[in-house]
Amino acid sequence: MQYTLYGLDPDCAKGAGTKSNSCGLHIHSGTTCTSDAAGHYYTGTVTADPWTNVVYNPSADGVASASATVMTGATETQVRGKAIIIHDYAGARAACAIIGSPTNVPAPGQALRLDAAQGAGIGASGGFVAGLLFGII
Repeated sequence: MQYTLYGLDPDCAKGAGTKSNSCGLHIHSGTTCTSDAAGHYYTGTVTADPWTNVVYNPSADGVASASATVMTGATETQVRGKAIIIHDYAGARAACAIIGSPTNVPAPGQALRLDAAQGAGIGASGGFVAGLLFGII
């Protein structure tokens, strides 16, 4: 996956904390951002949670841009409709989006910004909003 995140928890700039999910970016098995998104998503022959060490590391201005390979056992089609959760430093769910088919894919190096104010299916708490560009690679 590739991502660019904006307005992240500034405490994550010093690295993930000791709490579970601290500064994490994970696909969850649920299909909603309005209720329980359930646990981390993995399937098939993958039997151990591959998301436990997937974290973002923002700059001082709250931006993180990176790519990560996460072996979930799932195909691109299988992750469509799943919730992707951005966790804050305390491990709480800070933002959520539902993964869909690419319809408005930005040019390379350009980020697609999603936020609650624009009704783009991402929510936030704690006074910050995260924007997300997600791709299965």
